[in-house]
Amino acid sequence: MIPPLVVELRLPEDQLKALASLIAQTVGGATGRATYTVAEAAQRTGQSEKTIRRHIEAGRLARIPNIHKTLITSAALDLYIKGGA
Repeated sequence: MIPPLVVELRLPEDQLKALASLIAQTVGGATGRATYTVAEAAQRTGQSEKTIRRHIEAGRLARIPNIHKTLITSAALDLYIKGGA
């Protein structure tokens, strides 16, 4: 497994949110959709929102970092569904 690339950016909050949004838009998975909310991810997986949040907290499901709203990229959700997370 290739280790993740870690980059530190020091940006104002609004620029950081804009960058996170742009990254999310380019990481669309099999559905062509860029991101999912916790509720949408729960519906897609057939699990409860509480279960999805527990998997995020445990690191089994990645979320977009450094934004207030919990969003999951479709690539991360696809990987989670396939059991690779």
